[in-house]
Amino acid sequence: MLYHLLVPLVRQFKVLNLFTYITFRAAGAAVTALVLAFIAGPVIIRRLRGGAVTQGVRDGTPDTHAGKGDTPTMGGLIILFAALVSTLLWARLGSRYIWLALVVTAGMGAIGLVDDLLKLRQKRAGRKNEGLVERYKLAGQVTIGLLLGWYVWQYPLAPDLPGASTTLPFFKYLLVVPISAAFAWVYVLFTAFVLTGV
Repeated sequence: MLYHLLVPLVRQFKVLNLFTYITFRAAGAAVTALVLAFIAGPVIIRRLRGGAVTQGVRDGTPDTHAGKGDTPTMGGLIILFAALVSTLLWARLGSRYIWLALVVTAGMGAIGLVDDLLKLRQKRAGRKNEGLVERYKLAGQVTIGLLLGWYVWQYPLAPDLPGASTTLPFFKYLLVVPISAAFAWVYVLFTAFVLTGV
């Protein structure tokens, strides 16, 4: 948002040219996310503790971890809030890849939210709070990864590059390695594998 608001004013204020550099915006986004997490973190944690949104310590846990019984669940809200707000503030919102990153982040956050809400529901019902069954959690993450891989393959960043192409890092010149359409499914699976972190 800052990019779109301030870059048109570069002719009047030369210092605003900094917003055209991705490194400046990335550093600004990182600092903003850190500050937001420091400010919003304690507030969110207090509210979660006040609402008894905590996860108990598992059976068989060492005694040294007993004090962690009042640690609130849903701490991912802090990370999601800081990352999403910072990205919306500093990114060039005309890029579809920014929106893709936001949607994927929100999708993964939604899986975590469902997991935490199920844990709380099970805890309040007096049952063992295990949250979302692992296979469903993994299925959701893999589905998001497959959709991401398919989208990136079908709509490459640069129109002159073939879909499912990649670059090899650590080379002086940009070396694009195209992947044939017959093996594009490997690219899609690899994307899902990386995103899921299996």
